[in-house]
Formats: sequence, C-alpha cells, structure tokens
Amino acid sequence: MIPMKLNLGIQSLHFETPLGNTLSALYEHYTSGIPAFSFDPVHQLLTSPFPYSNEEIHKVLGSPLRALSFADRSTLLTLLALKNIDNAALADGLRSMISIGSSRGASGLMEQSVEYLQQNGKVQAYSSPMTTLGNIASFVAQTLGLEGFQVEHSMTCSTSSQSILNAAAWINSGMADRVIAGAVDTPLTPHNLAQMKALKIYSKAAENTNYPVRSLDLDKTSSGLILGEAAITAVLEKVNEHSKIRILSAGFATEPQKHPVAVDSEGIGLQNSMRMALKSAGLGSVDVIICHATGTMEGDKAEVRAIDHVFDKRPLITSTKWLTGHTFGASGMHGILLAALMFGKQEFITAPFLSDPHIIKTPIRNIMINTLGFGGQAVSLVLEKI
Repeated sequence: MIPMKLNLGIQSLHFETPLGNTLSALYEHYTSGIPAFSFDPVHQLLTSPFPYSNEEIHKVLGSPLRALSFADRSTLLTLLALKNIDNAALADGLRSMISIGSSRGASGLMEQSVEYLQQNGKVQAYSSPMTTLGNIASFVAQTLGLEGFQVEHSMTCSTSSQSILNAAAWINSGMADRVIAGAVDTPLTPHNLAQMKALKIYSKAAENTNYPVRSLDLDKTSSGLILGEAAITAVLEKVNEHSKIRILSAGFATEPQKHPVAVDSEGIGLQNSMRMALKSAGLGSVDVIICHATGTMEGDKAEVRAIDHVFDKRPLITSTKWLTGHTFGASGMHGILLAALMFGKQEFITAPFLSDPHIIKTPIRNIMINTLGFGGQAVSLVLEKI
C-alpha cells in the first residue's frame, strides 16, 4: 500500500457559496438547519444557486481582464471567491501554484456554443479557449499575478480531493512553496439538470420543506439529490506556525463498477481509500467522518456499509449535501469547510432529521472526508486539528 502522509497546512480558506462566504455565515445555516434551496420554474426543480448573476459578479470584479467578458460562470465565481486573498501571503509568484478543478468545467458556455451551432451552423470564435479545461486555473493565475505552474483537474465528484493530492505532490517535492487548491462547479444548466433527471436520482420535491435531500437517512423511501453552485479554495503550505488544520493523510482507490454510475453495494473502493488514509495517518479510527452521501438510497447505504467494514466501531458520521446541495467537484471542499467549523467550535454538526439536537458539543481531533465520483474515483482525506 502506497504511504500517503501529506502533512499539509491549511493557511486560509476562500469561497463563495449560496450559504455565504464566511465560516460564521455557514455556521448560521448549519445551526438553523434550513437549506438554501429554491424552486427553478424553468426546469421545475429545486436547486441551490449562487445568488448573483454573471453581470452582478462582473460588477464586483471590475473585469480586470478583457477576456473575462467572455468567461464562463465557473471562472467568474472562482475569481470572486479569491477576490480578497492576501497577495502578499503568496510571496514569490513563481513558487505559488494553482491546482483547481471542476467536474463540469465551463458547461454553461459549452451548452450555449452547441445551441449556437445548431441554430447557425457555425460556432463563435472564442468557443474553444473559453470552454477548454484549464481556463479557470489560467484566469486565476493572471488575475493574481502568479507565474507558477497552473493545472486544472476534472475527476467528477472527487475533483477537489484530487486537486489537494496534486498540491501535496508539488509541495512535498519542493517544487512549490504554496498551492491554491480546490474546485468550482456551476452545474445549473439545462444539460446537467436533464442528465440528473435521466438518471432518476434528482429530488422530486417541489418545495424546500421537510429536507428534500435526506443524506444518510437510511430509512428514506425515495432517492433525491439537488444540484448547487460553489467555488471553494484553500491556500496550502507545509505545516507551520500559522497552520490551524493539518491535512494529515489521504487514501485513494477505484470503485469496481458494473456500469459508469454504479457504486458497489459494499463500497469496496471507499473501503480501500479509507484504509489507506487511516494507515498513512497512523490511526485506528477518527472522531468524525464527513460522508460523500449525496442523498440517493443505494449510494448512502453503500457508504455506510463500507464504513462499518473498515471501523470496529462506527465513528460519528455526517454530511453536507442535505444543506448545500450536490456541488459535484466542489463537494470535498464543502467537507473541508464543515471540518473547519467542527474543529473551531468543537461541535459535531449533523442534519436535524438525523439527530435532535443536531449540534453536539464533543472533543474533535481528527476528521475523515470521503469523496466518490462517477467513474469510481474514491478519495479519503484525514484532517487533524493543530
């Protein structure tokens, strides 16, 4: 088994979500237990949209680059999340790397380009550069004035976790001093929403009542995920005196699949990724697991079975998607935000339909975060409070 001890320090978090852009704002939402879902009358679905249009984001950013006038929403939301980053903290631009990912990438512009082609028999000149994977990372680097290496990942819902693994490789090899890592997804587009409906895994709820996404409720009688938007990043360095959270270790595996969107009923891939993460961390267990738990019946059950196979006693388990919606590639970063809250408050935070009270005071030293993407990419990260 490959040792995956990462020893990365999270120096700062920068994000934009429908729940806000500060940890205190997120905590208020978790405390209230009220998801930020709203009904989309066009698609007749609940979604969790970021509350500003592209035009409004442009006004906030001031569009420093002319090319931003053509940029996809995913790029704009990432730049908004990083708008107030301390450039001085990034020091030498050549030693600061970008490792950002997106499951869907510029899907808004891509769908517009396809529609334009169908209607006009040609495409607009900027279609390729603005929809090519990598444009998010390059726009971030240009806006922040960084000349270090830039890479963009797309590994479905485990994208942000794999962005962190790449960051660890660069930092621990000495090829970078710090990395802006994370992910963004803005999947509220006709094709993406239709795809989830076709898979029959989208919530049929028409109102934001009674928790339409019941992640980890193993007794629910119907599946249902809800898509949301988010851009979440972290500045990572080797652990130092400024670090409050350590990304201690990681594990990864590929889920054996009978078809492209299936998960093994026992979560074999997740079992292997969790075991690798625990062994690399030198731990027998963790205090809390933040599960991938999208809200589907079979997926949630498979993940809990995997946990029960790995741990002699099931740790406290929770999730984010009952509140945040499923943000595809950014899902793992939502887990990091929840971990930061639980470390800071020394409270276990779960869904109101799973526990009353749903916020419980308890010592929390280490947390595991699971991500699992279409295609079977399983990644488990172990975080430690410093």
